[in-house]
Amino acid sequence: MKKVGAVLCVLVVAILCSACRTFNNDETVTIDNTDPHAVVFVQLNDGVVFDPSLLPDLKAAILTQSEQIKATNPDAPYVTDAQFSDTTTDEPFALTLTITNSPAQVVTLATRPWTITRTYTIFNPLSLLPADARFTYYTGLTTDRRHSSANTNNITPQTDGNYAYLWTGTDALVLTDVFPNRTLYYLCALGAAAAVGVVVFLVARYISCKKSRQPL
Repeated sequence: MKKVGAVLCVLVVAILCSACRTFNNDETVTIDNTDPHAVVFVQLNDGVVFDPSLLPDLKAAILTQSEQIKATNPDAPYVTDAQFSDTTTDEPFALTLTITNSPAQVVTLATRPWTITRTYTIFNPLSLLPADARFTYYTGLTTDRRHSSANTNNITPQTDGNYAYLWTGTDALVLTDVFPNRTLYYLCALGAAAAVGVVVFLVARYISCKKSRQPL
């Protein structure tokens, strides 16, 4: 019995040592943004009356600010073109930005004994738009499932089963998913099964020994 216990202990230790990265590990992966375009939406604030010159003026302000960014730091993200898809009074107005030096998406994976946390950090194009009291800007993402958390409260289920996430701030877009670390659960199940097996073996051996001691 002692030999069986020793073998089990050695086996568990070997598994834990070989799988230490499975229980405690941090990884970061970057995904290059191959599409230079980003779509944002422009909403007129309450009390602002639509005027045909508003949107061309906004476009000019965006490009002027981008030229200043480029002159100060040519490696920073900046807008090279801004096109409204519609300039009528049908709000919100969709604005397609062409962005140079758009940062890569960063994916971090934090592995812990019980959980695995995957975080997506995505560049927010709203940070490239000039502040203007007449407008509210927002941008969004559509995902095929609801994430565990996000740095926005504007989450809307869609009729096609997807979820729409909307941001109005200029911080990076952050989505987080939390999964169980199944490896530890499997090891716990294996350990529990081994413990039950040992108990059953000891009980069976005790009963066998007790019967063998009974007088004829």
